[in-house]
Amino acid sequence: HPLPAQPRRAAHRHHRAAAAASQGLTTLVLERKHTIGRKVCAGGITCNGLLKTCSPDIFEKSFSEQHVFTRMQKVCITSPAPIIATVNRENLGRKMAFKASQAGAEIRLDCQVLAIDKHNQKIHIIDKTSNSKEWLTYTYLVGADGSSSLVRRYLGLPMSDVGIGINYQIPGEYEEMQWH
Repeated sequence: HPLPAQPRRAAHRHHRAAAAASQGLTTLVLERKHTIGRKVCAGGITCNGLLKTCSPDIFEKSFSEQHVFTRMQKVCITSPAPIIATVNRENLGRKMAFKASQAGAEIRLDCQVLAIDKHNQKIHIIDKTSNSKEWLTYTYLVGADGSSSLVRRYLGLPMSDVGIGINYQIPGEYEEMQWH
């Protein structure tokens, strides 16, 4: 069965890879970076996101309150169940990559897609570690990369919501989840 052509974050990419490999599909994950896991975005997952699907052992801390501060207001949102939990993104990425590998997926680090030949269903990649290039044949292509990626453009995946976000992570353990 074809996998839906949708953009997914790295963590979702490894989850999809595990699902595909466990169904007997030859599965390859190309990771642009030389490590798995760390992302620019914060290490928080919401109840509408992965929170319900993740095992609690990856949570660093869960929050049933969120404090929102703007120039116009200060608001505290409270829920009986956790609204958001923090996770270590490197640990989450490694855990999901391990599950994908255990299911039979191959993961290549430091690889980037250079071109896509839709007529022959091939992608041209470069392994940035060895500086070698090769063409790979695919049956299903799932994009999990950034908003301006070659794979996203090839699949015709639109960007409907675009914005600029600034992420500032402060090391330490805090009692409140705050948004400023």
